[in-house]
Amino acid sequence: MSNTYLNILTHHIFRRRLFALRQRFFANPISDAEFFKQFPFEAQSANTFLPLFARQVRYNFFFNLTNRKEFFLQLLTRLHSHTDIVMDAEAILNNKIELFGITHRFSDDWNWHLDLNTQQTFNKNSFYTTISLPGNGQDVKFAWDLSRFHFTWTLGKAYWTTNRRTYKEKFLTLALDWIEQNPFCYGVNWMSPMDVAIRAANWIAGFYFFNDDRPTEAETTAWITILKSLWQHGTYLEHNLEYTRRSGNHLLADAVGLLMLGVFFKASEHGRKWLELGKNILEEEMLSQTYPDGVNYEMSVAYHRMVTEFFLTAFVLMNLNKQPFSLAYRDRLVKMLHYIAHYTKPDGTAPLLGDADDGRLFWFRNDDDFNNHTSLLSIAQTLFDFPFTSSDIDFSEQALWLLGTDGWELFQRKKRLAPTTLLTSTLFPDSQIAIMRQSNTHIFIDAGELGKKGWGGHGNNDTLSFELYANGINWLTDRGTFTYTANKDLRNELRSTRAHNTVMIDGVELAEFANAFKVKADFTNPKILKWETSSERDVLIAEHGAYTRLSNPVKHQREFFFDKQRGELLLTDTLTGQGEHTAEFFFHFAPDVVLTQNGNIITATHTSSAQLVLTLSAKPEEISIQPSWIAPRYNRRVETQMLAVRIAFQSALVASVRFSWQSTRSDTSS
Repeated sequence: MSNTYLNILTHHIFRRRLFALRQRFFANPISDAEFFKQFPFEAQSANTFLPLFARQVRYNFFFNLTNRKEFFLQLLTRLHSHTDIVMDAEAILNNKIELFGITHRFSDDWNWHLDLNTQQTFNKNSFYTTISLPGNGQDVKFAWDLSRFHFTWTLGKAYWTTNRRTYKEKFLTLALDWIEQNPFCYGVNWMSPMDVAIRAANWIAGFYFFNDDRPTEAETTAWITILKSLWQHGTYLEHNLEYTRRSGNHLLADAVGLLMLGVFFKASEHGRKWLELGKNILEEEMLSQTYPDGVNYEMSVAYHRMVTEFFLTAFVLMNLNKQPFSLAYRDRLVKMLHYIAHYTKPDGTAPLLGDADDGRLFWFRNDDDFNNHTSLLSIAQTLFDFPFTSSDIDFSEQALWLLGTDGWELFQRKKRLAPTTLLTSTLFPDSQIAIMRQSNTHIFIDAGELGKKGWGGHGNNDTLSFELYANGINWLTDRGTFTYTANKDLRNELRSTRAHNTVMIDGVELAEFANAFKVKADFTNPKILKWETSSERDVLIAEHGAYTRLSNPVKHQREFFFDKQRGELLLTDTLTGQGEHTAEFFFHFAPDVVLTQNGNIITATHTSSAQLVLTLSAKPEEISIQPSWIAPRYNRRVETQMLAVRIAFQSALVASVRFSWQSTRSDTSS
């Protein structure tokens, strides 16, 4: 703990404040000559510096000009059709972008500070430490996400597969325009170090896509401007590291950005310092931000994928540069990847547990399914002793860019020799995530704390909630995340107890919210009381004490009994305490499911005609089928239905729901 406070004091307070003071009142723009002096090159001009620099960094990144060969491009267009690559890039050329489900076309000048929802512009003139976000419904994530430059990959792939200079020219034009419209440390796009880091990573990728052996005079001038801005990105990150008492994914992004900038500029003293600092942070945070079972402690599936990408990308980059991470880092990374393999449903999608905001380090293609995380698994299978769980697993585009054709060849050899492994039901004992499964059934259960070891963070009020997938259909789901700061009521609605498949007592939240990313206190103290798994059945019994803080305390125990032979889940809730209480049970159904009621029996019918039957044991005061909606991705809304059951009780209550579905042949045979 003392080290935590020392890091906050050193990095988040002293270094940040001194840096801000210097940049606001005493800084001057870095000249070309000053920049060139940072490197051991005998270069007096841009024309002499750029080729020397490019030669020095050529093999430091995941790919380079030597990858631009027929075989690599054949693999790429096999994974992402050439037609689609060009169409996506042409949209960028025509100033058309899509962010969080909204398509927008700029005029020739892009507004890097625009909220596409409200069409209002964020502050672009004030010093970054003095800016406060307006509370008028604007969502700063639109400006931040646009400024991450994820579209670099769209333009880069089109350039490599067509050789059309217009794609390179567009990247250079947009990068220079961004630099002009976002002076160093001024405006909303310098507020978030995480976004500075991700932008830097994508600009570095742009250098490897577009810096050819013979740049024109204008291109050389542009590259020097971009390189100097990247240098400023590194200086900024070094002095604005996002340490907190419970550091999270922001600090990891900062560290990955520093690491990549350090590798990029490692011919300089500053670059080597950034590399070392970024690597040390990742080594430390790997063990402090993940449980020993490999689950990220923010208790969000989407953020687990994102931080796994941070750690994995850094791991590959350091191996490439012959400065590998420790064995402890490697082993924990493999466990993180195992968690992804286990939480992935048979249809390839991930549960919506916890927050999600479409965040990634690199978007390799803009039509990627954000809720499918399987692209990481072929990387794991290539690099580690990792199981092949399906014969149809293929090498992903993400794997191709990070591991190249050598990785593809190694993957093919390992795939031919590896036996197909059948994943079984698993308990992750430290995070207390349980997954019950058969070949075509997947039950994801959150029996853990709320997130960040009591802070909440990107975890929700979802202890003892679950998702149910059976017979190829998502039946019960989390409601996802629609917004963070633009609408406080919507933010709190989707992170609330009511938004999850769990129980609420007396209308009281599992934990009171302190702000958009923190709870006042987490009293859940969840415990696993029993875990058994076999080929016939799985049993999980868990409890939490969030409601023991009430004047008349109540403890909630929930049993999940999965009968694999019958194709049934028996859910039993036991509430014990003192006094009179009202319990509300919530069940949120996925899209394309319609509910009907006949007494205590609820039938859920999917558009495919498949059915799930819910049989309630108790006689509730109220059973209601209500219109609802989920946010499968940030800023997207899909209409659904929910089932709410209300039961009043004195001191104790035992209530159960039996979920029945007809097992498929593949389920009964496993």
